[in-house]
Amino acid sequence: MITQEERDSLMRAMEMKHALVFCDGLPIGRQIRIKRAHDSLSLVQASEFLKIPKSTLSEIETGVRKVPRKHEKAINEYLYHMYFADGEFIERWEQ
Repeated sequence: MITQEERDSLMRAMEMKHALVFCDGLPIGRQIRIKRAHDSLSLVQASEFLKIPKSTLSEIETGVRKVPRKHEKAINEYLYHMYFADGEFIERWEQ
């Protein structure tokens, strides 16, 4: 039988607002799109933040284009080191 304390703990855990999304193994464009959706960033906001033309970012996300070498660092920074909430940059994570 589950105790009231265990029940309360489970209920609190179910109230989490942010799902953890692990995109490793997916194509890079799909990873970017998933993270951008999670971060509540529009294509325009992300392209401005990353200093990548909107059309280029869109083509990368849809798999039409590979990440140009000159944008690899910005994309990796975004995917693995930047935390956003509700479309706002919060902090940079070190790994």
